[in-house]
Amino acid sequence: MLTVLVDIVINLETCDRKTPKADTALEALKHVSLVFSALFMLELLASIWAFGIAYFKSKFHMFDATVIVASFIFEISLQGVEEEVASLIVILRLLRVVKIVDEISVGAEAQMSDLEQRLGSLEEENKYLREELRRRRTPSA
Repeated sequence: MLTVLVDIVINLETCDRKTPKADTALEALKHVSLVFSALFMLELLASIWAFGIAYFKSKFHMFDATVIVASFIFEISLQGVEEEVASLIVILRLLRVVKIVDEISVGAEAQMSDLEQRLGSLEEENKYLREELRRRRTPSA
């Protein structure tokens, strides 16, 4: 995620500048970006292979797949096209960052739910054990 953010910032920063260093940095970033787009495509294909068509039942996964495929297609087809079109790729990368942040929060929420369930069951067990202990300490009449 950090690499995607750095790529976005450098692209935004060097859009107006035409220097040899900026051109070199942009060229290197194009290659890095293509590698990451390919890795995201591989991740998507692996997810589809692992979960099957059920992967697309989640609207979030549908959105993610759309962003990944569109980014990859634009990344490949727009090689060498003017910088104005590159802004579309930047927007798609921003959507990817939003997706990653949202996925982290969804994962944290699911983990929190599991922990709350576990806490509830432990509190019930604790209550039962306290009552059992209290009964055993109380002398029978």
